[in-house]
Amino acid sequence: GYIIVVERYIAGTLADLVYIHGEPILNSIISRFLFKTVNNNRTIFIYLTADYKTIVGRRKLMSEPKDYIEAQETAYRWFARHFNNCLVINTSKSTIEDTQKTIQDWIMQHIKVKSD
Repeated sequence: GYIIVVERYIAGTLADLVYIHGEPILNSIISRFLFKTVNNNRTIFIYLTADYKTIVGRRKLMSEPKDYIEAQETAYRWFARHFNNCLVINTSKSTIEDTQKTIQDWIMQHIKVKSD
């Protein structure tokens, strides 16, 4: 088998929809369709979050507006609540090494469970 890493395409699309249309869009047929395309027993969703001050400190001028980050948070939290295999890590107080180790352990645990 293969491990494919995809960076937040579906979740990012949901976040964009929330930003444009507001939180009620999460209950729409579009959102349910997008969610169903990835919510299966082979997919692992890893949600990395940080407070806005940390994001601005890391990205500097490349930071998105605060209201967009809040829309992302809304969509990603919704996604995380409804997803079968979801790991949420707040990286505001976590080192890169600790975050990487947590992700690696999570993936290895799920690969082992699925192969047993």
